[in-house]
Amino acid sequence: MARVLVIDDDAQIRALVVKFLEKAGHTASAVSSAELGLAALRRRETDITLLDLEMPETSGLACLAAIRGDPALARTPVFMVTATPLREVVIRVARLGVQGIVIKSDNWIPGLVAQVDKFAASDPTIALPDAPTPSPPPAGARSAAPAIAAPSAAPRTASAAAIGAVEGWLPPDIHPSHGPMTDERAMETLRSLKPIIARSELLDAMLAETVSVRALRPAAQQVLALTGRAESSMHAVVNAIRQDQALSLRILRMANSTLYARGDRVDNVAKAVARIGLAQIRSAVLSVSVLDAFGSFSGSDAFRADWFWEHSTATGTLAMRLSQACGHTRDHCETMFTAGLLHDLGRLLYAEHLPEHYPKVVQTAERLELPLETVETRLLLVNHADITDRLLRHWNFAPTIIAPVAFHHLSVGNIKSTAPRAADDVVPLALANRLAHATLAGSSGNEVLYPIEDFVDHLRLDAGKVATLLAGASAELADLRVNMLMHSGEPGREYIDSVRERLGDARPLTLALRPEIDPVSIMASALRGGAPCQDPNLVTLRIRSPHERVAAKRLLDEAAATSGDGGTGGGALPVLVVGDGRSCLLQDGLLGDRTVRQVTLPRSVGRLLRDMRELAGVEHAHV
Repeated sequence: MARVLVIDDDAQIRALVVKFLEKAGHTASAVSSAELGLAALRRRETDITLLDLEMPETSGLACLAAIRGDPALARTPVFMVTATPLREVVIRVARLGVQGIVIKSDNWIPGLVAQVDKFAASDPTIALPDAPTPSPPPAGARSAAPAIAAPSAAPRTASAAAIGAVEGWLPPDIHPSHGPMTDERAMETLRSLKPIIARSELLDAMLAETVSVRALRPAAQQVLALTGRAESSMHAVVNAIRQDQALSLRILRMANSTLYARGDRVDNVAKAVARIGLAQIRSAVLSVSVLDAFGSFSGSDAFRADWFWEHSTATGTLAMRLSQACGHTRDHCETMFTAGLLHDLGRLLYAEHLPEHYPKVVQTAERLELPLETVETRLLLVNHADITDRLLRHWNFAPTIIAPVAFHHLSVGNIKSTAPRAADDVVPLALANRLAHATLAGSSGNEVLYPIEDFVDHLRLDAGKVATLLAGASAELADLRVNMLMHSGEPGREYIDSVRERLGDARPLTLALRPEIDPVSIMASALRGGAPCQDPNLVTLRIRSPHERVAAKRLLDEAAATSGDGGTGGGALPVLVVGDGRSCLLQDGLLGDRTVRQVTLPRSVGRLLRDMRELAGVEHAHV
């Protein structure tokens, strides 16, 4: 049984939350302000605090800061409850540290109680009742989840899972004991596999169920449609919001929150929309809608929820910063953040609606060490971007969001030919996704390193500017990783730590003509925590095009001379050459007596780590 303190200025909400908590077997008390909440925390022991973000006078954010700043209260578990799931709010809350964020949406209270149950059950210091288990949520209710959902109980061991799920599916010689295969053999094997579900069956069944269960609220659909048209008036948007009492309440709370509060409190929707602005209203409605519809995802056999949301949030943040660097308007930058948040939504849909098929798709990609979207296209005949495209079109999302999501996996050349008019929208998101992969910021089940230089060149960004952008985003994403990924029980292993363990004792010295935007250098720096490479035991050499081969060879020779490595001969470090295609690779013997392995991108992270370990002659440290 947990002792729960509810801090909320709404008397009706306090009464309902207390009622549900007590019905679930907890002891609950409630107060109406931050000041009373702090006094209650200091006066009596509390296991868990549920704190409303939008409160008059002292806000929930200020209350949380006071809790974290008091040594006697600093370790108090806090769940933040809010009607304002905007990126800025999430980041400010994350920096102070919470166990989760719960969005006030339809039937959100049962979901909140479920999170309290889970946290209490995992904490040995909280005495749980022996008898009744918590009452289930009402039929049809969806749990409100933190903006970045809690992970599954334990990390999946990819190789073991892959062996079990694809046994009898892949040819007998495709087995870990037979060692790695060539790119050609992997693609040949994939082409030999038959699709596991008909395209029409997949689309009809999955999208029909998703649309019926997760249709956007009518008022939200109307707001999105109106704000997507330049000729729409603020009066029309206000009238659309007024149709939905819950949406109206969220907008009012948002306008009076610490994020937007200026002067007197607003008391009607028209004033709230005027204060926030039409562009921000659209962003808010989009965020609320996504979290209402998909925030309850808590992981699957295919991938972990915390890694999924970390990757999505990182991609959105990087896409927004890239748009800022390109000089786009604030509205466009916020749109790119939303596109990044949504870009891998199709994989979540696959995990939920194809629980028997999709783990096999993910594990086949792992075993063949191919990009997941390539395997999706073969085995499901539709990749996750196509699924998301269809869903967003049904929901009447703006083309400036749909096009980047639909084409984010294409190369720059294919983007220009497939969506020439949308290229300037698509490329920032595509680059952001590839940078998120390179910085190892979470994972949606696709562990692949992609080339990024062509995308930077298309946007006409200076390589040094991209490095500065990554450094700035890194601090923001670290806050999200450390604080927003806090969850019940023992913390799960972070994605970057799982990669670091697989690298073992390999210590690559990365060389590239433009190291700031070399994906291998970016990944290696992330694994080292930004520190310089000490005592390297191999070298990676990045070559983007055939024209770079001579300059890259010179770069390697200069590094060898500087390090005293000797250039050639027995003392030379082994070299992993990473090209953008076979035409980029070096001729045999050009590097003398060095041990050389030449590979191309895209390449799976696991395979690249194995290349490094084998060249360095170190054992795999991952258990």
